[in-house]
Order: sequence, then C-alpha cells, then structure tokens
Amino acid sequence: MIEAHTLTGPAKNLLEFCREVRKQGAGGVEVCIATFRRGAAAGASDTFLEAVRDAGVRCEVIPETSRFDLRVFGAIGRTAALLEPDIIQTHNAKSHFLLRWSGLWKSYPWIAFHHGYTKEDLKMEIYNRLSRRAMKKARLVLTVTGAFEEQIRSAGVPHSRIRVLHNAISPQWSEGLRSEAARAIRQKLVKPGEKLILAVGRLSPEKGHKDLLEAVRLLSSRQAGLPFRLVLVGDGPERANLERVARELGDRVVLAGHTSDVRSYYGAADLLVLPSHSEGSPNVLLEAMAAGLPIVAAAVGGVPEIAGDGRTALLAPPHDPEALANGIKRLLEEPERTASLGQAAAAHVRTHYSPAARAAALRGIYEEIKKIVS
Repeated sequence: MIEAHTLTGPAKNLLEFCREVRKQGAGGVEVCIATFRRGAAAGASDTFLEAVRDAGVRCEVIPETSRFDLRVFGAIGRTAALLEPDIIQTHNAKSHFLLRWSGLWKSYPWIAFHHGYTKEDLKMEIYNRLSRRAMKKARLVLTVTGAFEEQIRSAGVPHSRIRVLHNAISPQWSEGLRSEAARAIRQKLVKPGEKLILAVGRLSPEKGHKDLLEAVRLLSSRQAGLPFRLVLVGDGPERANLERVARELGDRVVLAGHTSDVRSYYGAADLLVLPSHSEGSPNVLLEAMAAGLPIVAAAVGGVPEIAGDGRTALLAPPHDPEALANGIKRLLEEPERTASLGQAAAAHVRTHYSPAARAAALRGIYEEIKKIVS
C-alpha cells in the first residue's frame, strides 16, 4: 500500500521489485499494489498508475473524497478482504497511519517500510508523528539505511523488529543515456566548453539546494578557467526561494522543473551534486553512480553506506557550502580523477545494488514473517 502519483524513490523500487519477481518466478511471491486517488483523479491516468500497468502489476485504487475521508478505512478493509494477502506492506506515513488505525494489523502480518521523513510544512510534521506512533504495531519495520534505525527505535520499535534494506537500481538503467534527447538538453543549456553540473530532487528544505547555490556563488567569485552551469531538476515548495537566489547568480543556474525524462539529464551531465541535509538510500545517488557520473555528496543518512569517500564519490559535511564548492572545484580541475571516480562508482553499484539481490533479501524477510506467524 503506497500513496504515489509520480515515480518517487519508493515507487521506483517497489516497481523494480515487482518486475524482478515476475522475471525470476518469485518463489511463490505475488504482488498487488493498493494506492489512493481523490475525487475525479480516482479514475484518471497518471505517471505512477501508468508505470504499474506497464509493469503488468495488479493495482487496486482506493478512492477518497478528501484528506480526512473516514470511508477510506472501510475501503482498505474491503480491499484486504478481496485480496486475502499473506502480508501487507505499507510505504510512507499516510499508509502506515491508515493501516494502523484500520485495525488490519490484528488480522494480517504487517511490514512498515520506512523511507525517511520530509519537513516541508506542518502537515508533513503531523503525518510524521502519526507514522512514528503507527509503526510500533508493525510486525517488522524495514528501512533503507542504518542511519534511520535510531529514528525508528526512538518511536518505540525494538531493534529486533527492524531490518535494513538498501535501494537498488537496474543494470539496464544506464543503457542509452547518451541519447539524442541528452545531446539536445546539453546543446540547449550549456555553452561550448562549459561543464553541466546536475542536481536532481524535490525542491524542499531538507534537500539542501540553498547550500548548493551558495557553493555556486563561492565558485563564481573564485573561478578561473572553470566554466560551468548548474541545472536543478525537480519541483517543490522551495522553488520560489531558489529562483530568487538563482537570479542573483545570473545565468549560472537553470531550474529545469519536473520532468518525466530525468535519464536524459543524467546523460547530458558532467557531474552530479547531492547536497541533502538528510537522506535514506537515495535513488539519485544510485542513478548517478550507475550513469558513471563523478559525484559530490553530503555525507548524510545512507550516502556513506553506499559511496566511499575518495573511491566512488567525494563526500562533504552537510550544511557546508564551502566543502561542496571545494569538491566541485576538484572534479572540474582534475579530469583524470573525475573519470576514475565515475568508473569506480558504476562498477560498485552494478555489483552491490542490483534489484535481483534486493528481491532475494525481501523474499527472505517474507519467509521470516511466515515463520513468526506460524
């Protein structure tokens, strides 16, 4: 059960697991996705539902009329009665809350999948608090990084009921990245001789884009023979603030907005920066590594668990524009080091973060649940 309209990180990994299950025969695992749609959107097509259907996965849409539509509890119960699941797995705060207060955790083994918290407004803070209370009733809580374990334990979930499972990325994801679309993006956004620095993610405070823009300001004031342009791909509540700062930097920064074709931007880029203040197991990091891009990333959450400083990326302290600027400068000035980092990152992610390995780990967790229940 997941709330998703676009292909967010949790949605991407859920669909990748579904594809892997079908490819491998799954060892008896069958997946059905339940998601929510409000009002007229309940029957509408959107990016997430299209991807679910393209993957050949059964999907039950739970309609709701408003944010606090109490009839959703009954709809969830009817969906569970229809599907008779062996395990219910929820993703993110809303699904945790609804599953907990529907009472279905008393009848079905429940796995709560914790992907981390965002803090863009009071509504999300309330959802986060409700989620923390709800997870205490889950049979197991999965999370994407060991750095989140303390969050979950502080909510009252004992260590024995927590498992860590990093995200994954398909080996095929990087095929054909240097496409005609990527060349067109590069031709449109950067001048000959300029480097394209890419940042991908929701424009919300915890993603640290203000630090990145300050790093660009520092580089612009010092740069000598290092022409570059920063392209931010994504949308969110911080967009207006970031646009204001970007205007002060002249043509150094482009806010490209949301796109359904983010792969082309990876194909167009020379390096990627991930300046987040908090992260779980970031898909952006895995995607950039799979693309062979050199990376500067803030060492938060699961980032240091995935990328080794000086081996597959350059890591910087969070909230530190100076460190980000220094890392970017090194990659712009040292092409040989830049190339070796990208190559090592691509090899590392192929070996350690495949969907097949993640699917096998999840099947093991499901078997563990079956033994506990029996």
